[in-house]
Amino acid sequence: MRNDPRLKGLSPDQKRKLLQAALEARRALGAPDRTEAPRTARLLMPLAVRPAARFRLVCFPHAAAGPDSFRNWPDQLPPEVEPLALCLPGRGERGDEPAAVELDAVLEGIIGELTDSDQRPIVFYGHSTGGALAFAVANAMQVRGMTPPRLVVIAAMAAPGVAKSDVTLNPAEDVRITDRILSNPQLSAQLRDRAEADRSLLQAWKQRSHAAIDAPILAIAAARDDRLFTSDKMVQWATMTRGGFEFRTAPGPHLFHLDAPEIAIRYLCDALGLAPARSGISIDSGRAVVAPKQELSFSLFFFSAEETEGTEKYKLFDTAVRFADRAGFEAVWLPERHFHPVGGLFPNPSVLGAALAAGTKRVRIRSGSVVLPLHDPLRVAEEWSVVDNLSGGRVDLGVVPGWNPNDFVLAPELYENRWAEVFDRLESVRRLWRGDSLVRLNGRGEHIPVRLHPRPLQAELPVWIATSANDESFRRAGELGLNIITALLIQSVNDFGRRVRMYRDARAAAGHDPAGGCVTLMVHTCVGESDEAVRRTVREPFLNYMRTVQSLWKETVEALRTGPQVSQEALEDMVFERYFHRSTLFGSLETCLHKAREFRDAGANEIACMIDFGIPYQQTMAALGWLDRLRVSLCNDGKQN
Repeated sequence: MRNDPRLKGLSPDQKRKLLQAALEARRALGAPDRTEAPRTARLLMPLAVRPAARFRLVCFPHAAAGPDSFRNWPDQLPPEVEPLALCLPGRGERGDEPAAVELDAVLEGIIGELTDSDQRPIVFYGHSTGGALAFAVANAMQVRGMTPPRLVVIAAMAAPGVAKSDVTLNPAEDVRITDRILSNPQLSAQLRDRAEADRSLLQAWKQRSHAAIDAPILAIAAARDDRLFTSDKMVQWATMTRGGFEFRTAPGPHLFHLDAPEIAIRYLCDALGLAPARSGISIDSGRAVVAPKQELSFSLFFFSAEETEGTEKYKLFDTAVRFADRAGFEAVWLPERHFHPVGGLFPNPSVLGAALAAGTKRVRIRSGSVVLPLHDPLRVAEEWSVVDNLSGGRVDLGVVPGWNPNDFVLAPELYENRWAEVFDRLESVRRLWRGDSLVRLNGRGEHIPVRLHPRPLQAELPVWIATSANDESFRRAGELGLNIITALLIQSVNDFGRRVRMYRDARAAAGHDPAGGCVTLMVHTCVGESDEAVRRTVREPFLNYMRTVQSLWKETVEALRTGPQVSQEALEDMVFERYFHRSTLFGSLETCLHKAREFRDAGANEIACMIDFGIPYQQTMAALGWLDRLRVSLCNDGKQN
């Protein structure tokens, strides 16, 4: 009907009234009313599901646009924010429905969805025409006595009083016209219909009286090519709030939020007291500038449960790493494991490290760990120097003598003497990294000096020695001034604390700063809403993981066995409960806060959270949200924000 040539020349208000009359006539004749959305259709569509986030951000698109206009936002928003976007009928997944033209119906629908059981604070971001809707919703919430939004961000849109007198609101100004649209008559007609519907909503908005709202307003003006909503018009939003006003400018065109949303997200995060997801690192003369370490930092450790079928083997790994990079985790640890479905996704950590270098901005990239006796030090230094260059100097090297005899099919003669080999080869790697040469025999039988190329960005390679419960390895790492990564699988927290003191004493005796060096504690991690919910989630995956490490499983079971009358099921319950309570970050936020403080007090500087031991993808990602809340809580001395 909207494309009917007989409507040409009619005003938007006349067209709207004519459309309503036609709909009423259809109802009178018993025709189905196609304007009623399916019961499952929602106006507020999640852009990312973050149940542990502190805030819900509702994004209101510009004219004729839908949720897709905010498609780049989730990756750049911090984990404390769960983003949703308004999807009006006729847009996005609701593209087959007639466009909404009644402002009251839109407001009622949005408010109805905001009054569900989710009590987290709400934040609005509205761009241009969407800014008018965001303010209208905030106003309607206030009239109904609802809790106001924590913040209303209005970008590239004039205040109501200004719009009445000085500005002609034209939704067409909001539409990005591309060659694809111009060459497609159907897309062009669809865009015109949407813009026309938004004009009806705006006309109704202009004709209303608007009271000031209690929520604070942040107004953002486009500093370039925006003749309608210039700074002098946008500052008048200050008269529309009793909750505080801030004005900022964005160095871009009218639709600056589409291709370069970083500036709007930064302003929004500043107003909420949050850090944007990608603000933790900068590059200066080829060197990475890393934010100061916290008293207890957090990293993610990967080992991988049994390999999945299909093309999504690395889905969890990729998604979790990007989360860690945005959220502010210290590092990601990449293991080396060969010829086994458990851990087999990681046969060469430097290869995956190179992929992470291209896809991340700030998180440290660590091997966790390279089995040094299996490799020529020349190749280890060479590969990781490439990763160091690709990442802007974010490489750390964890090394290990190896524990699985089957891995040593690559070098069976070195298995028995692997501890001596790891320290000898590590010294060669460190010499090469500093620029020294190694003398080697070439193809002609000549002894030649070999130096590392490309040269790494970091002058000194940060190194971790991986060990489980070996007093001598703690002492040796301290003497050499190296860092330590260890676990609680075959040592208690008390034994861990005792070995950390040995490590500190060895550092001091060798002339190193006794308080220097990082002690990283790897623990299986799953934080959730309650202890019982987490127990149900992790029990079988964790026991399956333990069974795959046969020597570890046997040692644990034998230590717990009290007699032949104890059944296998009872033993497994004892194994699981022992680890659940003493050696993991399993449980509610409160439970895990207590455990993390205990690990910190025993001497841990960092907790490496092993997350990929068999929990389903969706549950693992939900647990990451809770883990980030744990991290933030510890950064703030355990106080909930």
